Amino acid sequence: MSPSALFAAALAALQGAQDGGIFFPPQATEAAAEHDWVFFLILGISAFFFVLINVGAVYFAIRYRRKAKGEPVEKSPSHNTGIELVWTIIPTIIVCYLFYVGMTGYVDRRQAPAGAQTIYAIGSKWSWKFVYPEGFESTELRAPAGADVRLVITSTDVLHSVYIPAFRLKMDAVPGRYTDAWFNATRPGKYNLFCAEYCGQQHSQMDAEVTIYSDAADYDAWVKEQTSLGDLSPVELGEVLYTRKTCSTCHSDPHKPSLSDDC
Repeated sequence: MSPSALFAAALAALQGAQDGGIFFPPQATEAAAEHDWVFFLILGISAFFFVLINVGAVYFAIRYRRKAKGEPVEKSPSHNTGIELVWTIIPTIIVCYLFYVGMTGYVDRRQAPAGAQTIYAIGSKWSWKFVYPEGFESTELRAPAGADVRLVITSTDVLHSVYIPAFRLKMDAVPGRYTDAWFNATRPGKYNLFCAEYCGQQHSQMDAEVTIYSDAADYDAWVKEQTSLGDLSPVELGEVLYTRKTCSTCHSDPHKPSLSDDC
């Protein structure tokens, strides 16, 4: 097997048939495979040069070891123009290519396609709130598979960060500013959303559920259900608002003092 074929086989084994492999969760968006490919490319290049440099170091340490007394000493060359050009030009080309791949991927992830649905993601100590175009709020992020979704992200208090591992999506939530990111989910299911910026006492509990529907009609039915609050009794409406406003973050235990006055 040629070195290139062996290298490709090793990458395929690590990547696990393009499903996240041993390093990542399943790829749930169209961008995940691209991000994983770049990761494994850098990993493969790093591993190749790690082996090359260390094997070379061991070889030269033995080949040009200190000679015993009386052994003839070889003349050391001052330089080798060909080798110097190779180890300068090849790494430069590799670094420039990796920069190009990283920059184009970053720009693509920052520019949502025209017509993308906009959902506001608002972080607060210690919960997430999502505001949908129809005007309602939810503690869950939901979207249909195959749809472009743009997240406009902000914070009401301190730094937070929207992190969805299966989407390979991470963006800071900054108080007083708006940041944005977008995704197009390709795999229906439920996924985790975390805060990836330490934000205080309950940072580790600041998560949310992400649901991707296989059928857009199911998503539309959920949206209709969320906007139809007029038929609810006061008690039922209060329960819905209690959940949507994440009051349970501070008021779930009647014997526990309130941690915030924002609820």
